Amino acid sequence: MTGHERSHQIWADQPATAWADAFVAGNGQHGALVFGQPRDETVIITHHRLVQPNGTAGQPPPLLAGRLAEVRALLLAGESAAALDRFCAGWPRHPPQPFHPAFALRLTQPGLGPVSGYRRTVDFADGLLTAEWSGPDGAAWRRTCFVSRARDVVVQHVTGARLDLIVRQDAALPGAPAGLQVRPRARAAGAEATLDVTVDYPDPRPGPPGYAGTTRIIAAGGRCTAGDDAVRVTGAAGVLLLTQVSSHAAGLAGVPADYGRLLAEHTSAHRAAYGRVSLDLGASPADRARPVGELLARQAASPGRPLPALLEKLFDSGRYLLLAASGLLPPRLTGLWQGDWAAAWANCLSSNANLNLQLAGAVTADVPAAVHALAGLVAAQLGDWRVNAERIFGCRGILAVAQGDGADGLCRHFAAGWPHQMWTAGADWLLVPLLDYAGATGDGEFLRTAVLPALTELAQFYQDFLTVHDDAGRVVFVPSYSPENQPAGWTPAALNATMDIAAARHAL
Repeated sequence: MTGHERSHQIWADQPATAWADAFVAGNGQHGALVFGQPRDETVIITHHRLVQPNGTAGQPPPLLAGRLAEVRALLLAGESAAALDRFCAGWPRHPPQPFHPAFALRLTQPGLGPVSGYRRTVDFADGLLTAEWSGPDGAAWRRTCFVSRARDVVVQHVTGARLDLIVRQDAALPGAPAGLQVRPRARAAGAEATLDVTVDYPDPRPGPPGYAGTTRIIAAGGRCTAGDDAVRVTGAAGVLLLTQVSSHAAGLAGVPADYGRLLAEHTSAHRAAYGRVSLDLGASPADRARPVGELLARQAASPGRPLPALLEKLFDSGRYLLLAASGLLPPRLTGLWQGDWAAAWANCLSSNANLNLQLAGAVTADVPAAVHALAGLVAAQLGDWRVNAERIFGCRGILAVAQGDGADGLCRHFAAGWPHQMWTAGADWLLVPLLDYAGATGDGEFLRTAVLPALTELAQFYQDFLTVHDDAGRVVFVPSYSPENQPAGWTPAALNATMDIAAARHAL
């Protein structure tokens, strides 16, 4: 169905106590995770380009093409372990640079009593996070957060009865590496203040030395005072906070200190990007109005009976998260969000399954931002994919990276248990959403510029790679690998993986 005939929201009546349960927002560049108690809230700021240097940046794959004939002979003779050793040995593991948060904003309101009527909401259609409650005197309090699509700035607004608010920026989040240098600075003058933080990586070679962030604080009707690393706001009717990761943004100087204007600009752009697509499964109005925790509990109690209201909200949520995480890059393993420095699998761009599946619904669910983010990634990495094909297989064309950090597209995943350098299906799988989009939209220019050149290079790769035939004259894919699988009696290094065959057939 089309239109906004029903609410595109989820809500909860309990605060989130950990970042993994936060409500999130993003504009494809900056991200925000909001969680915590009403008077002790944390907003973690992320940026798609923030990865911690680990010495792997720009490191090309080894020159393995000279071993290919020997590896093929071993595999054709059934010597899978020996072939795997020959194609993996002597190359140290070079994992992707791990994605990490920029910093957290801690918003504390001291000295107030218990609250009632707590409610936090994500409005998918507006890209707006809201928390509301009442104080012990019945006064209404409200906090909102969005990541502006018009200004590329994280905007927060707090309103209540004579606000007394302490704001800190904290980059030393859990899992932060030893030796991380964090230098905060707070400045205040009258009703305005600024929090700056500069962060230096412990060992940035090769890579950027660090990054910085800025939060501008405007207290309506109140006063700001600065300590060493915090700003205190007193007596305000409302507080506006504007935040950017400054090494990746245009700066806050031109951002108006007008919450209404900023929200209107953002919602106009976000609604246009979110579009007018809905899934209507005929859920009851009562179920649609329930908090998301109750819907999840009801579904868990009856796992064999899908709950229409929950499925509708999952559809809305999936579209929202895909849109919010797609911009400078397509989504990482957890989109655009990470609450500590200990990211599982480096929170990488994992194209051996995850990224491809994240994008599987981008065309049918009408999230073109995700398709264009993928097209941008492919275009930026084609040169590195050519290096992979040449150095690993001695072939023309392209060989996609299985796990990357967004900084480059060079293959470095050579663990014996997951020999992704033997996997040739990645590029085709990543190109499928681009081809689908061109077909669905009829965009001939996109087809000519973003899809066909890469598909042509992939076909050239398979022309050079598929030179071995069996006794019946059939092409043999050797070496071949099905990610995270292995046939009985073999190591992961094998012949004729179904995925490789399907990808080559499609590309050719």
